[in-house]
Amino acid sequence: MAEVSKISLFLWLVFFGMFLTDIVKTLDITPLTRSWAANVSSSDNETTKTGPHILKTNYRTDCCENGGICVLGSFCKCPKKYHGRYCQHKHRRRPCGDTEHREWEQVSCNMCYCYDGILTCLPQVYDDVENCDKTKTKIFIKDFRLEWREKRKELKAKGMWDSHKGRPKISAANNAKSFSKLLLAACIYFMCQML
Repeated sequence: MAEVSKISLFLWLVFFGMFLTDIVKTLDITPLTRSWAANVSSSDNETTKTGPHILKTNYRTDCCENGGICVLGSFCKCPKKYHGRYCQHKHRRRPCGDTEHREWEQVSCNMCYCYDGILTCLPQVYDDVENCDKTKTKIFIKDFRLEWREKRKELKAKGMWDSHKGRPKISAANNAKSFSKLLLAACIYFMCQML
């Protein structure tokens, strides 16, 4: 019975760690460390590593660069022109191959957006056969707005539009991360029921 408790506690800590990661991403705060639990000595405020998934407890006021705001001594909220673990990288408006910074592009069935050298795609936006070939199509902002309005109407009609988030619904089967969290939550639920 004690072994089941250890397993369920471990699974709960892993799930809680993923939940905190989602909160940090939502707040657009970059974690400084994925540190071990820290024991703080009252005399000199030193830390020692003892276990996983808990933030350091020694707080620093100088943890961020370039005017970033240090939150809880372990996170950086970066100003608009900077990003990275310590706000050390300046946005350079880099292109994504032949796609320019802040430009939309249809890649196969996906709608993609380039921002500072990173191409982010909404999967399976186009589902008709003629648009799902291997070609790339540049989409200009005016064209994109008109095209996206039509696509949004179509997705709403099919019940595939998440009106609360303002984006297409992505099923757990299409999104491996959501699926793994769902599976982990189910495991935790059943482990707790066994206790």
